[in-house]
Amino acid sequence: MIPEKISYVAFWFENLRTEDDVRRVAHDLGSIGYRGMDIKDTCFAAGPEELPDLLKRAVRGAEKEGLAVPCAVHLGDHSSPEKWEKESEATCRFIRAAAGADIGLVNTCVGSVPPRLPGEWWEEPRQDTGKAWDALKRSLERIARTAEDAGVKVVLESVSGQLAHDYFTTLEMLNLAESDALCLTMDPSHYYLADNDIPWTIRRLGNRIRHVHLKDAAGRAGSPHITPLMGEGGVDWPGFFHALEEIGYDGWYAVEFESWNLAALLTPLEGARLSYETTMAVLRHIDTRK
Repeated sequence: MIPEKISYVAFWFENLRTEDDVRRVAHDLGSIGYRGMDIKDTCFAAGPEELPDLLKRAVRGAEKEGLAVPCAVHLGDHSSPEKWEKESEATCRFIRAAAGADIGLVNTCVGSVPPRLPGEWWEEPRQDTGKAWDALKRSLERIARTAEDAGVKVVLESVSGQLAHDYFTTLEMLNLAESDALCLTMDPSHYYLADNDIPWTIRRLGNRIRHVHLKDAAGRAGSPHITPLMGEGGVDWPGFFHALEEIGYDGWYAVEFESWNLAALLTPLEGARLSYETTMAVLRHIDTRK
């Protein structure tokens, strides 16, 4: 069955300062076939004090064009021992702003891996990840309290190259701060790059998955890799959707366009249209195989 709740991660659209700006984008995305748009703080080019009103305008504008705003996106470096307090506070402000706009999900990532430090000439470079995990724990505890108070689910995304980047580090991340408000965004591209069994990973993570990104990948982490259009990489899409069906996932599927060479050639709207067409082609192929 082809999902009805398909949104677009709209970070390519910028300077959405007014309700009419959002309505134009939402109208165009709706005419392509999307039923929602995930909005990112960078869409506004605004300071944090403006975000509460801008998010409300975004929701009003999208709804007037028949689109939902299922998720708001704010990325931060929550694992930096030097920056975690500032970064987590910014995320908490964004969570409160999203709640004020009646957006139920906030997508964020964990943050960077500490750089490797040179030792003696005969030693391998060292990596002090313990301090990063401690910083992340403090960040997530603060974020969880804010999300619980606001009635928002924070859908953490494990990202290739960051501290939480595969199934096993995702489990450790979830163990740092036990809260029903801390959930997951399942983006299969990152688990593919980590050489994880994605359907098995989905079954193991189960109902912690509250949001889904549709993005493909080819290559492996630590080596040259790309995130091409859906169906052009190595993600097992039939296995992916069947596993989500098995765990009873009924949330949104957010198409994410990160084909960087194509993005340099296309307008944001052309990228959104091409992404939708390839996504639907893959979904129709899976649907006919059942």
